Amino acid sequence: MKEFVMNYQLARQNMVDNQIRTNRVTNNNIISAMTVLPRERFVPESSTEIAYVDTAIQVANDRHIVAPMVLARLIQEADVSSDDLVQVIGCGTGYAAAILSNMSKAVVLVEDQSEVCDKAEALFIELGIDNVLVFKTDLVNGCKKQAPFNIIIICGAVEEIPINLVNQLVEGGRIITMILASEGVSYPTTKATILTKYNGKLVEKEVFEVNTPKIKSFNKDKVFKF
Repeated sequence: MKEFVMNYQLARQNMVDNQIRTNRVTNNNIISAMTVLPRERFVPESSTEIAYVDTAIQVANDRHIVAPMVLARLIQEADVSSDDLVQVIGCGTGYAAAILSNMSKAVVLVEDQSEVCDKAEALFIELGIDNVLVFKTDLVNGCKKQAPFNIIIICGAVEEIPINLVNQLVEGGRIITMILASEGVSYPTTKATILTKYNGKLVEKEVFEVNTPKIKSFNKDKVFKF
């Protein structure tokens, strides 16, 4: 019997054509990055055959790579420019950071698991990505030493936004993430949300509903309620 060999290049193109372009993603930088970036390198070996499926993939304990369409739309809503310093939090092995590296001045990746940080750094070296810095620290604390940031992207569903991260934004800067519905709602939903800093406070704009894994570090009992 002939052994099946996955054609990742074809799978990648199908992902872009059928998941990204068809879901209101028009940013050419995002499309170009997703067309060439080997997503299969960022997932565990046991998950490479589903690397381009429209789903989040677990890469470590309490950490997932966000589904391709969801990630593409989040990054598009962030409206990243080539002068922006971006902090990306909880993106696992670095797929989101790799895409953002193609669009921004520099990216700071924050993770709290050593093995995840090591994997991300190895992949960036392998892929020749030299404008991403990896920091191992608590996610809710972010990377104060590299602040201020123009954009902060949290790659997972959260209950609240820590004041630490608000303080790391420039005035007019944006946090882009997915906010879980308030307690007591009959049918909880998660909404992709842009939070823009005006006069030291966040102004919220909901963009679209989405189903994505939660990051437990951002539970309400651990963070500041804005």
